[in-house]
Amino acid sequence: MITPVKTAALTALLILFSAAVFAQDPDLRWGRVSDEDLRMTGFPDDTSAAALVLFDVADLKFNLSSGDNQYDFTNHRRIKIFKRAGFDYADIAIPYYGEERLVSLKAQLILPNGEKSSVERGDFFEETYNNGYVKVKKFTFPNVQEGAIIEYQYTIKSPYILQLRAWEFQEDIPVRWSEYRLSIPKVFDYIVITQGREFDIYENSATTQLMTAPSSSGQGFRTVEVSVSNGRYVMKNLPALREEAYITTMDDYIAKIRFQLRSVNYPGEPPNLVMSSWEKLAENLINSESFGEQYTKNNKCRNVKALAPNLVVGAATLTEKADRLYNFLAKTMTWNDEFGIYVEESLDKCLELKTGSAADLNLMLVAMLQAVGIEAYPLLTSTRDHGKMFDVYPMLSQFNHVMVLAKLDGDKFQLFDIGSAHRPPGFPRIAALNGEGWAVIPGDPQWIDMRVDETLDQEVFKGSIDELGNLTGSWRSKREGYNAVAAREALSKQSAEEFLHKALEDVSPEASFESVTVQNQDSIKQALLITAETCSLPGAAMVSGDYIYLSPVLMPPFDETPFKTETRTFPVNIPYPFVEHRVLQLQLPEGYQVETLPERLSLALPERGASLSFSASVASNTLTINYKLEVKQLVFLPNQYGALREFFSMALQKQGEQIVLKRM
Repeated sequence: MITPVKTAALTALLILFSAAVFAQDPDLRWGRVSDEDLRMTGFPDDTSAAALVLFDVADLKFNLSSGDNQYDFTNHRRIKIFKRAGFDYADIAIPYYGEERLVSLKAQLILPNGEKSSVERGDFFEETYNNGYVKVKKFTFPNVQEGAIIEYQYTIKSPYILQLRAWEFQEDIPVRWSEYRLSIPKVFDYIVITQGREFDIYENSATTQLMTAPSSSGQGFRTVEVSVSNGRYVMKNLPALREEAYITTMDDYIAKIRFQLRSVNYPGEPPNLVMSSWEKLAENLINSESFGEQYTKNNKCRNVKALAPNLVVGAATLTEKADRLYNFLAKTMTWNDEFGIYVEESLDKCLELKTGSAADLNLMLVAMLQAVGIEAYPLLTSTRDHGKMFDVYPMLSQFNHVMVLAKLDGDKFQLFDIGSAHRPPGFPRIAALNGEGWAVIPGDPQWIDMRVDETLDQEVFKGSIDELGNLTGSWRSKREGYNAVAAREALSKQSAEEFLHKALEDVSPEASFESVTVQNQDSIKQALLITAETCSLPGAAMVSGDYIYLSPVLMPPFDETPFKTETRTFPVNIPYPFVEHRVLQLQLPEGYQVETLPERLSLALPERGASLSFSASVASNTLTINYKLEVKQLVFLPNQYGALREFFSMALQKQGEQIVLKRM
């Protein structure tokens, strides 16, 4: 049985037992390629495509006779190679896991003249990872050439019925036909989750079949007749899905389907629920030796907890206590670049080694906060490249990162995510900014909005310009949020002068500074301030005869538009809100006047999801430019993309206009 889901966070399939939609199917017989496909030299719908998936078809059928609850997954693929850039698609890797077995693998190459050559069995090889749990069967089609067609087929026998094999209809090259067929006994009740566009063909029929099932007494097996749901899902003529700016992961946008087992319902027996509730999942995690017991059991974190009281001596508020503990771990512990939600050994062992995964470090903070009387909980989330989360059903596999949620003064909750000494509380690592997280609170787990405060980059130059195009004056920079984090990380490795040289190298490669000061470099909750009182920018403006040409935005926030394609079929996902502010105030050289000045501009998208203000004026021989770009909205849907693209195009156009000074 397949039970559909629909929420605002996902596109779900409502399975209707209705009349089938019929269409002409491709010829799936092994090696039977049409003359048209052999002669094809390109794909008319995408002439840039290096290759085309002619068809990709899979069948999933349960083995009902063994009583072992396993299924066979058979995949048959055929790909046409158009260009040398498509030769990479002839390198095949087929992953399978644990107790799964890969059988019946065959592969052949078909040249444009129809000549066929099989890949020899000796050319298949296997690699293993994660102590043998992950296995990858690999092979390469020999003698690939432009116009060739590759074809291969295999079967995976799997005992893992909790989550059936997911199917991706879309790829980074066009797909002419993608089809998934499943025959599922209705004793297994699956939730089906889809994303992407609607199916071109959906068919469902019911048949009956004999099944070997456990006896109602729990002793031995019995043979029962069960109904089988036969589903067929087809998508045709799918465009290539190519990576673009401001995404989470392409897996979030690709058209695909997944199946999660909810319950098992043998005839004559009460349903056996497989998928638990969020409350039950939280309880299981809290009682897990690798998770909850790490911060609740003394044998796992005795030394970690013993440190905490001494670190907060003299702290007057809960916020001050939390900040001290956070800063201690952020400066003392080293992140080993690994994500995950479980601790492999113990928190005390991590403290001894002074290194650990993100889970190690953040669960260590949970233990310390609780040790000094602060209400704190783990917060599970998915990193941006791991994919989006669904809050409808408790699927633990969707999480790959754990952070900390703590209740501080005034009942205010604060996020913590240890991993950098330069990142303040309330600012998780950018990779973890995926919209929301799930707080593992005993008896009351809940989803938490993870939106962070605005990030600011403000650059102000006040001074003068001479007849040679040189600028002299003072430079003041103010950075908050993630811009401050990046600047602090850079300043930890170089001097302030080197930092400013790099920031201004495109404006003036020979820039020089005196009296450079940095404020709040170690006060990570404060704005980072950098000041150069005597700043010289030779050649910042271009001189030609009696004219001086000057860019109105010395440090443009964008060198080019991040939105190059005319249309977009998936959302723009910006990790955090930001403000880019530039101010330029210059005393003009004697004997010069402004001949051309960019016009004032004010732009705003609906509900001020993004806004731009630009002004340029001259008073008392002083030129003043004010440029402010602000983005508050984090997700722009495909129907909003055109307006967003035009907004950035106009912003770039404005910062690229020239101020023209003329000798009188």
